[in-house]
Amino acid sequence: MLDKRPREAEWLSWLIAGSWAACILVTIPLARVVSTLVADTIGHHAFIWLTVLCIVGAVLWGLGALSRRRPPPAAYACLTIFGGNLLWLTWTLRGNPVEAFHLVQYGILSMLVYRALLHRYTDGGVFVLSVLLTTMVGILDEWVQWLIPERYWGLRDVGINFTAALLAQGALATGLRPAIVSGWPAGRTLSRICYSLAGVLAMLCLSYANTPDRIAWYAERLPGATFLLDGQSMMVEYGHLFDDPEIGLFRSRFDAEQLRSLDRKRGGEAARIMSGYSEDGEWHRFRKSYTVPRDPYVHELGTHLFRRNRHLTLARDKTRPQRKRRDSYFIAQSENRILEKYFPRAIGESSHAWGPEVRLEVNSGAEATYRYESWVSHDLITGFSRRQVMAGFLALIGASLLLGALSAGRSSDPRQRER
Repeated sequence: MLDKRPREAEWLSWLIAGSWAACILVTIPLARVVSTLVADTIGHHAFIWLTVLCIVGAVLWGLGALSRRRPPPAAYACLTIFGGNLLWLTWTLRGNPVEAFHLVQYGILSMLVYRALLHRYTDGGVFVLSVLLTTMVGILDEWVQWLIPERYWGLRDVGINFTAALLAQGALATGLRPAIVSGWPAGRTLSRICYSLAGVLAMLCLSYANTPDRIAWYAERLPGATFLLDGQSMMVEYGHLFDDPEIGLFRSRFDAEQLRSLDRKRGGEAARIMSGYSEDGEWHRFRKSYTVPRDPYVHELGTHLFRRNRHLTLARDKTRPQRKRRDSYFIAQSENRILEKYFPRAIGESSHAWGPEVRLEVNSGAEATYRYESWVSHDLITGFSRRQVMAGFLALIGASLLLGALSAGRSSDPRQRER
């Protein structure tokens, strides 16, 4: 791996890398079961310690390999720095140990992809190609998770997978410094880098186009796709940021005029629906029936309402500290103001409308120590529209493809030519 091409045939190198990628993807549906089993038998942080053990073991192996090659001191420093960054990232992910183990999975995958690429590419571009191809698998990983109940697609997780590959290849390039790799990327390598980047951007573009209305479109037209309507995870949603001086900040899938129109047309219907959910603990039953693809308006209304009711319950819990109770009163008060101002008919005609006694209790108990910002629909993209995001992605994809075509025309290093 450091000084020569792999001994096996090229197809076998790719089979090894593909098999590791397949193992990552195939085990996704089992991840929750396995993590629960490990947590119950060994402990919740077992994956953290396993990740740390793998990273430390890899760094120690790398230091041993360097000692036999007598590189400059900077190589030891670079290997230690990249290994330290992996350990630091592991620490930041300690709240979700399974997520931290992705650093091991995708670090190994990037190394296997690098080995397979060595059959054709031996300039510095091989490290960049390894990162990009590994990132494509990382995005596919998130797509598979999105299709599985109670699992979620997340750009943050894509970033973790990308970072794992980037740090692993950084350690390889600047620390281990394989003798077989030398020189700047040749024209053919640059072309492959551009095309791979276009592939990554295309996958992200498809992700950012996969909004709830598209999901509903798939469910209506594709055989057997109705299960998508029951999904709790939306890849991406676009909406509007409301900065109300009387309430604070909140986000909605609808603009102010759409909210007024929906309340006039569907407020009575929505009130009857919400009156069927009388208990605070019925949130999970509600969210399964009224998902975003099925009914974004009722889903948004219900989410504000359940958040209000939940914090009212917490505010009335006398075992909690007084400061937390006042904060819960404030959250309940703010959510109720959103409901009364933007969903007036839906809340006013439901059984959840507050009477004078509850209103007096909340107003006297609330303590506004900060400007309120609702966490309902907090993940909505409000700075750009879907059209603007798609235009941006398409421009970047087009530029990458153009650069790839131009780079392909450059003369290649003889070592890089097809055999």
